[in-house]
Amino acid sequence: MESVKELKERIQELENEISKKIEKQNQAHREGNPSLDIKNEYLNRQQQETKEQEIIRFEKNAAFNISGLPINDQDEHSQKVVRALLVYLSEIQVGDLFGVNVLDPKRFAEKMNFNLDYLNKKCPNPACNAYPNLERRYDTYLENALFILAFRPLVAEFKTTNEKGEKIGLKGINVLDEIYFGEDRINLKGKKKKYYKYKLNEFFEKNLSNYYTKLEINTYNKISKHNADKFYIALKDIYTHKLSTPTSCWHFSLEQLTNLLSISTKNTETKHQKQNIKTKLEKMRTYLEKEICGFTMEWIKGDNQTGKEKNILKISWDKIENLPTIRKNDKVRIFYQTLKMEYIKKFIEENPNSSLNDDMLFNWLKKQDKGFIVNTYVKTNHQVFCLSEEKIGNTTLNNYAHDFYNILLREDSVLEDIIPGKYFL
Repeated sequence: MESVKELKERIQELENEISKKIEKQNQAHREGNPSLDIKNEYLNRQQQETKEQEIIRFEKNAAFNISGLPINDQDEHSQKVVRALLVYLSEIQVGDLFGVNVLDPKRFAEKMNFNLDYLNKKCPNPACNAYPNLERRYDTYLENALFILAFRPLVAEFKTTNEKGEKIGLKGINVLDEIYFGEDRINLKGKKKKYYKYKLNEFFEKNLSNYYTKLEINTYNKISKHNADKFYIALKDIYTHKLSTPTSCWHFSLEQLTNLLSISTKNTETKHQKQNIKTKLEKMRTYLEKEICGFTMEWIKGDNQTGKEKNILKISWDKIENLPTIRKNDKVRIFYQTLKMEYIKKFIEENPNSSLNDDMLFNWLKKQDKGFIVNTYVKTNHQVFCLSEEKIGNTTLNNYAHDFYNILLREDSVLEDIIPGKYFL
């Protein structure tokens, strides 16, 4: 436990960091809107191949603390936009050589089933009100969500891994390190399109490869219509974690359910709360049965509960065979996707004005220094598998990386020989 002195010092550090961040935001605002300089065509195609999939990896700190995110001072709709933005940002990101990504409000609205006009409306209590020195107001529903993820730590202690693959806890981690507003002229008449540039926190981004919960965006959107997205995320997080343990069920109290399902408890009797819960759960049942093998729900009595009422919801599922194999295959897919993106970023850094396609990328890779190819392979493997000395059969990771390089140099080799195309379907 921190002493009063240590706590005061940490608060002062956070205040100093926020002051610097505010000044950086003001500087960007004074300099005007940044230009949109990302190689849209090729990078967007890579995004289509790697991230336009129904299943996404949702950062696990956010999943585990979905009811405790720092948004309780916000209205219900603002909270919903923040959670949806977290889901959206949890897709594989393809940024420029500085790690900067672009958020297109129109695409976000379409992807997450929001009305774009509503996202551009002023929210009732924007988080930026707490910072009077901020020169630009982030006060629409979408901007407010971006601002919260950039200026409020996601959780009290952020769990991640170090270079050795050991779990560690960090304080004061925001989802976004930077956010900027921009506009681009999109036709000769001068019509402009709004967008936002942002940079993910490196620890948050790393966790998307090795510390995550699987969600399906289509399911999330359907369940979110019933204001039950918190329950869906919490349940999938429990299910993902418990699959590797002997446990095949979980108990939810009435209090937990009313919170996760956004059920009002004000002036409402317990029996009515329970009926509202049942109604919502039945609307979600079909979606959950498709994702959770053997999904069943049953109301039971608590251990210390008296009377006839059953106020504990027991959710059960089937154990999955060959789970280690399934998870290893998933990691391999993530590894190849991430590796390709690392090589793309290096290409763009060296060829900022060049176009790019798969053939050009492959021919460029053949000309690269062996150390770069091997080191990138090893670094990406460490990031995804969280192992400092990964062994494949009797071959060490370093030897395997050299074999990867040798295959690349073969005269008859093609891109799919080193990065299988099936990992980009």
